[in-house]
Amino acid sequence: MTIKEVAQRTGLSEHTLRYYERLGIISGVSRSESGYRDYSEQDIGWIDFIQCLKRTGMPLEDLREFSQYLNCGQPSAEDYQAVLDILNQQRSRVLDQIEEQRKSLGHIEFKLSLFSEKKQRSLEESGCEGRMVPPGSTQ
Repeated sequence: MTIKEVAQRTGLSEHTLRYYERLGIISGVSRSESGYRDYSEQDIGWIDFIQCLKRTGMPLEDLREFSQYLNCGQPSAEDYQAVLDILNQQRSRVLDQIEEQRKSLGHIEFKLSLFSEKKQRSLEESGCEGRMVPPGSTQ
């Protein structure tokens, strides 16, 4: 699969794919006889996983380090431990983000309830309950 096809399939730009290769985040992409990148389905799977980690906010440096441990040939037990450490750290960050999002959602739900009640009271007090009158209307 060409870099253009991979870019279309993954949503990453060709520039980003090349940049990730330069950083070592993507490695081992084979080349055609004419020297063009020839991505495999396994490469696409790796790119999808990298995008997943990136969406969680994993810094590029952590992605680079993570990739280097796994793309060093035969990873050692120490390499796998380093990968586990990176993933556990990112998992902790994601859980913190989820908790913050839950708190924010709670505030939004509270305000929705509050303003819905205020709107209902306003309609009841004005005698316009259930009737929508455009502003400035003389009805």
